[in-house]
Amino acid sequence: QSNINRIEAPSDLKHIQPNTRALTQPSNNMQLFSRKTRNMEGSGLDTLMSLQKSLDILDQEERNHYAIGRRQQLNNHSLADDFNNNEESLLRENQKILTATEPLLGSPKGRDGPFGIIGRCARRMSFDRRRRSSASRRPSSPALVPNKSSSAIPNMNSLIEPTVFARAGTCSMPHPDKFEKGGEDANIVCIGPDGSTLTAVLDGVGGWAAVGVDSGKYSRALAERIGIEFDAWHDRQALKKRSRMVQSRSKFIVEDQRPLLCILERAFDYVDDLGIQGTCTACLSLLFPNGKLHVLNLGDSGLRVVRENKVVFATIEQQLGFNYPRQIGTGSTDIPADGDYSILDVYPGDTIVSGSDGVWDNVWEHEYLPLLGVGKPYEYSAALERTARRIAEAAHRRGMDPYYLSPFASNGMQAGIPNCLGGKLDDTTVVVQRVWDNVTIASA
Repeated sequence: QSNINRIEAPSDLKHIQPNTRALTQPSNNMQLFSRKTRNMEGSGLDTLMSLQKSLDILDQEERNHYAIGRRQQLNNHSLADDFNNNEESLLRENQKILTATEPLLGSPKGRDGPFGIIGRCARRMSFDRRRRSSASRRPSSPALVPNKSSSAIPNMNSLIEPTVFARAGTCSMPHPDKFEKGGEDANIVCIGPDGSTLTAVLDGVGGWAAVGVDSGKYSRALAERIGIEFDAWHDRQALKKRSRMVQSRSKFIVEDQRPLLCILERAFDYVDDLGIQGTCTACLSLLFPNGKLHVLNLGDSGLRVVRENKVVFATIEQQLGFNYPRQIGTGSTDIPADGDYSILDVYPGDTIVSGSDGVWDNVWEHEYLPLLGVGKPYEYSAALERTARRIAEAAHRRGMDPYYLSPFASNGMQAGIPNCLGGKLDDTTVVVQRVWDNVTIASA
């Protein structure tokens, strides 16, 4: 009690000016500490508990004021200097308190005297303020400062590189008279190691049946070889990247810029060497992960790209005469290079429909578009096969209608063929692809 009267700590602290800054308000807390020190009465234990409670209140309020000031500093960089000055003035005030109350708080280690615990708490608070003040002087990175206009959590989809791919479904319905041998059409769908998708629709020419030749054997052999050459093309691309092999400019253009032509030529040469008789038309497509679609069409098979229920791309039939398409195979002067090669961009949600002439000769655009439906990211091959089957069945029904003004009948009238009416029942092959990317799938 005598020590407290002799030190007169409250009177020594009267020269401290209250700080009215909004960030921190140390003056109110100092006055609370001084008021508690001035009113110390009773036993030493009561005084110790009273000071301990006062210091706890001081610690909590100072931490709250510091948190408020720090948030305002992050939201408004112009307050940074004021915040630092306020911190320095707070340190000076704390140092004066510690100096004035040195006999009361005990030795520097805070272990001597009856109030050693309070001394340790006061010194710890002073150390925390120094550490916060030095941290506030460090220049903060703009990337780490929260922005009110942006979310604190980054959009992970923006960090993913979009990769385009396709899911496919197929359906092949032979002519009723060719059902036992499986028809003369062939198709194949292949997925490359890089995620690229190749499709091929090959329509064997039925005129060979008049001489006892099954052109379906030729189209099926060619389809099988196209799949093999597709894998070989990927192997050559990988080998070229690893070994940096030097190739002639003409071969470089064919393999890299027109891969479908390279694949079809190699497959055509292989089947021709086997001596299999027959001819067929061909419609090939190759979708790369960058969204580029390569299309090679030779003959009257074809491909359509549908976007938002509208046809945005369609191949053109290659006809040497009415119902006489270009074809490759035995005795034909046509070669794969005679086909039309196209490169276009496709986007997630697009639908690619490939088909033999049994489709395009019997259904109009306004008839098959409603059958495609609306694509969904979680739509798999089974659903696409049902879509392809709906189109094939519609083509068969129209092909058996003798009074239907089909696209085939319309072309015949334009070519001057008399009494050309009704559909053209034929082998029907349909391949439906839905285009998606990994970002859309991840968000679905």
